[in-house]
Amino acid sequence: MPVSATQALAYFQQAGFELLEVKPEHAVGVERLPLLHPDAFDRLLIAQARWEPMRLLTRDAKMLAYGDGIEAA
Repeated sequence: MPVSATQALAYFQQAGFELLEVKPEHAVGVERLPLLHPDAFDRLLIAQARWEPMRLLTRDAKMLAYGDGIEAA
């Protein structure tokens, strides 16, 4: 990464981004997803997008396969 995690957090806070915590419901959502993508963190992002509800923008074709709120960036 071009900046440290500490710097990135400071930039996000300065920009007014709201941080999204991982909730138990998100973990349940991961469990319910079909295994179309091998990356557990990406599946967590998909579950969060569906639960909250939010849109998730990605260029990852495997993530796009989940449809429903997952959109091409």
